[in-house]
Order: sequence, then structure tokens, then C-alpha cells
Amino acid sequence: MSDVNKFILLAAVDNRPALLSACLQSLSVLHGWKLMFVGQEFSEERKGEVRSLMPPDSFCIWLPEKVGMHNAKLHGLTEIQKMSRLHVVASIDDDMELLATTHFDRMAAISRSKGVGLVSGNWVRSEKQIAKKKIVDSIKRQAIVYTAGGLVFSEGITKHIVGLGLRDFWCDNTEWSLASYLNGYENFRFLGSLAIHRIMSAGGRKSYVDRERETPNPKYISLRPCKQATSGVNGFHVPDQGDLTQFARFTHQVHKKR
Repeated sequence: MSDVNKFILLAAVDNRPALLSACLQSLSVLHGWKLMFVGQEFSEERKGEVRSLMPPDSFCIWLPEKVGMHNAKLHGLTEIQKMSRLHVVASIDDDMELLATTHFDRMAAISRSKGVGLVSGNWVRSEKQIAKKKIVDSIKRQAIVYTAGGLVFSEGITKHIVGLGLRDFWCDNTEWSLASYLNGYENFRFLGSLAIHRIMSAGGRKSYVDRERETPNPKYISLRPCKQATSGVNGFHVPDQGDLTQFARFTHQVHKKR
């Protein structure tokens, strides 16, 4: 993959500075990856502080207002497309910390295999859980994947995600997975990479999706209501592959990469 450029895509709102600092500092475990950072609602002072934590040769896009995770990352992906015809992208969140066991290079190699779309990694919520997590060099087919352990994909999938346009998505993980799956790609979870993802921390994605947003197309996803607020968002569970409709599965087969 010597001719393929590797990018870390990170979008953040400036409401979790401690988590963002830890995330940026953890990027030192990676080699040969360049950061594409999309900041929303950062003051000039904070821009300088954040830049000081970034690896050398990082790229920054500063948005004056909060636009949502999908739209913010879309700005980054559009710039990546302009910069590099052949590339892999590892999409992460600001409440993640990468470890020596975070193997984005291996995930990148898998993502460039024929017919492969999104490749998600394994994750734990805290350092205490690391020792209990089994790490094995294997992949598991999973139609709907999540950013939790990092989400890696190549330029073909970048094109499909950018093709979604600016949207007010409730669950960008689901929409990105569908963009890949409905176009005939297989999405996977790689069990040989591990990162910390402190999900449900105050601020970040949760503060954005707690309001009314665009839910997945019912032609493709059957949303499941949930009674407990802690189990989902806006009264629904976050979709998984069991929520795919028969029409979604049929569409995948029609476009499946042979």
C-alpha cells in the first residue's frame, strides 16, 4: 500500500476538551497516518491549543457552528478526495484513545480487498476492560457497523458516503453502513484491533442526536422502539443488522460485488 495515502478523520465540537486532548495524544501510536481534523465552534485560543496537540503535517478545517457528525466528517472526506485519489480513511471520535493494540494498518489492508466496504475495530469503554478483551486476528461479517473501535474504508466507500450529501442524520453509523451495504459491499468487524471508546460521555454526538433528526429510510431499516431512555435515542434502539428489511437485503444482493 505504498502508493495509498492514509488519513485519520476526526470531527469534534469543543465541549469535551479533556477527552479530545487524550485522543489527539494517543495518535502517536500510529505511523504514516495523517490527521484530518474538523473542528466545530472552536475559539481562536482553543484552535491554537488543539493544534499544539496534533501530530506534524495535520490538516484542519474549522467550522463556525455545529453541523453534526456526518456533515462535519463530510467536509473532511471531501478534502481527502481532493488530496488523494488512492486512500484509506480511519474515522474516529474524540472520546476514543488509540492503543498499541489498535491496528488500523491491518484494517486498511482488509478494506482494500475486493468487495469490502467498512471495517470496524474492537473496543472497550475503559482501561479496566482491556485485560478481559480477547484479541484475535479474524474478521466477522456485520452489515451495520459502528465507529466505536475506529471505522476504516477506502476511496470507493468515501465516494458513496460523500454522495449522501449534507444530511441531518440521527445515526451516521447506520447511514454510512447502508451506503456501503446497499451498493453491494460487505462490511466487517475486525477482532484483531482494540481501542478505548468512552461512549455516552457528556457532550459530543449524544448532545446532537438528543433532538429530532433524520431517521433511516424505513425501506431499509425497521426501527425498534425502546422504553428506557438509556437504551437508545429519541425512543428507538440504535439499529443493528437484525433491523435490515428484506428489501435492503435484496438490494445488497442485486449490487453485490462478485
